[in-house]
Amino acid sequence: MTSGAVRGSALLSAEQVEQLPWEDLHGVQGVRTRVLWRSGSSLAGMLLLEPGSVIPPHAHPTGHHHVHVVSGSCRIREHVLDEGGYAHVPAGQQHGTEAVGGRECHLFYLYLDD
Repeated sequence: MTSGAVRGSALLSAEQVEQLPWEDLHGVQGVRTRVLWRSGSSLAGMLLLEPGSVIPPHAHPTGHHHVHVVSGSCRIREHVLDEGGYAHVPAGQQHGTEAVGGRECHLFYLYLDD
C-alpha cells in the first residue's frame, strides 16, 4: 500500500483505508478501531461499535477526544448523537461511548494529546 506521505501528512485513498486492519479496542467486546494516522500518542481513526456495545467510562489526563458520528447512533456523556453529530471531550473528563439504536455505529475520532 502506498500513501502520499509529505512532511508528516497522511493521504489515503478510500481503497487504502479499506486495506488498513481493524483491531480490537483494548479488549472491549464489540468495538474495533482502524488507525488512520498517529504521531506520538495523538491519533486519528475510525471506531466500529457493534449494536449495544459499550466503551466503559474512563478519562485521559492529557488527551482531548473529538468524535464525529459517520453512521448510526451513540451515547456519549448522557447525550445521544446521531449520524452527523459531533462531540469534544476535554482532557481529564470522564466519558464512555455506547452504540444505541440497534445497529452498528461508525465514528471518526481524533485523540489529541496536549
